Amino acid sequence: MERARQGPTPALRSESSLHRSSTRPGEKRTGGRSEITLLGALFIFALITRVIYTSFAIDLGAPPIAGDGPDYDNIAYHLTQGQGFVEIWSDETLAPYTSDSALYAILADRVGQPPVLGFRPPGYPLFIAGIYSVFGRDFAAVRLVQMILDSASVVLLALLGFRWHSRRVGWIAGVLAAINPLLIYYSRMLTAETTSAFMLLVIALLLTSFERSRRTTTIFGAGIALGALLMLKSAFILCAPALAAMLAWRHIREPRHAAIAISLLTLGSLAVAGPWIMRNQAVFGRYTISSQGGLAFSQRNNEVLARTPACYGAWCPETVASMIPASASENEKDALGWEIGLNFVKDHPASFAKLAAYRVVRAFNPIPLGLLSGDRFSEEYAGKIFGYAWISPFFALGFLLGWRRMPLARDVTIALIGGMVCMLALASSGARFIVPGIPLLLIWTALSLSLLPGAIRKRG
Repeated sequence: MERARQGPTPALRSESSLHRSSTRPGEKRTGGRSEITLLGALFIFALITRVIYTSFAIDLGAPPIAGDGPDYDNIAYHLTQGQGFVEIWSDETLAPYTSDSALYAILADRVGQPPVLGFRPPGYPLFIAGIYSVFGRDFAAVRLVQMILDSASVVLLALLGFRWHSRRVGWIAGVLAAINPLLIYYSRMLTAETTSAFMLLVIALLLTSFERSRRTTTIFGAGIALGALLMLKSAFILCAPALAAMLAWRHIREPRHAAIAISLLTLGSLAVAGPWIMRNQAVFGRYTISSQGGLAFSQRNNEVLARTPACYGAWCPETVASMIPASASENEKDALGWEIGLNFVKDHPASFAKLAAYRVVRAFNPIPLGLLSGDRFSEEYAGKIFGYAWISPFFALGFLLGWRRMPLARDVTIALIGGMVCMLALASSGARFIVPGIPLLLIWTALSLSLLPGAIRKRG
């Protein structure tokens, strides 16, 4: 454990003193039952906020919009029918989409195409399939369960704030998450962002517990949570080496302990992801989580894209349309995609670096670039502006203030957010890819906000 440092600001006490007591000097310690009651109230407040807003914004039972949602729904439906993990479109699977003529036409074009066996990771389709097995193919049920999960994430965020900083910071972070427009918006979307945010918080809590208790069960549990995260979004694979590097750095003077921790983290993640990776090896002949990786990588890293400024940092699959035959199999498209992308990186490293920078800027830019290019103001844009843009400077301030005083919170944040940044730089784009990390940003935002009253009084 790193040495405690005494400072004049109560909220910036050292990690060691926070481990002994998570209340600030002069702050009334909340009793066990009272605290549980308050956390329950926070959960209910977050859930009511999500349900009421979504009920006004959309029909809870409406089909998912174009994008990942229909794919996840299709796979989940086949899972509940005992047909295995497969995406294949037919009149039966198209039935819920008849009310949206534009989306129906897009999906109808997929009828008769070969089944897709591994384009999507299995985690989120299994999550939906579990709900379908109880309520039937009911989109409203999925949304409601997901809002419950997102409200649980609000509680986990408050608990993490208690562990990292203080109870005041935890409560502020929890309230901010409960009313955050971006989190509320994605809690109703049939995509993996909400479930991924939940797993990121579980990982952060378990890593925090391990670093303070040295219990091997907690680091193995963190590995299990990491494996579940990879099953939700395979792009988070880059968080794995980031977390391993964090453990190695924090225990650089205890190489044996570091090796055990990294090994248990790896074993835990393989316990969850291993069977699926082995399944894909049997299906595709390659050890992979998803057959989407090659296509995603090539669509964001190719020569045509590099000559198309309008597509920098954006999703432009048409840039590789002529390079990957439509008649190729799922496995062939993935392999060819990796070949195209890797050859581009090898032959045009400067262009790759430029495109990577654009992707990161596009995702983390507080003002959506689409608005600057003339896009119509939308609910998603409003969510990013009011749910992310304003917290950016407060996050930066809180992170700087806590950099030396909260080394554990700092290191876990760097590992998880750093893995996301690498994911964005390599092959992802768009604001939704930062959504799982918003709760972590809110903790540091809450820290800076908790210090404002004292700073104002001092200057006064």
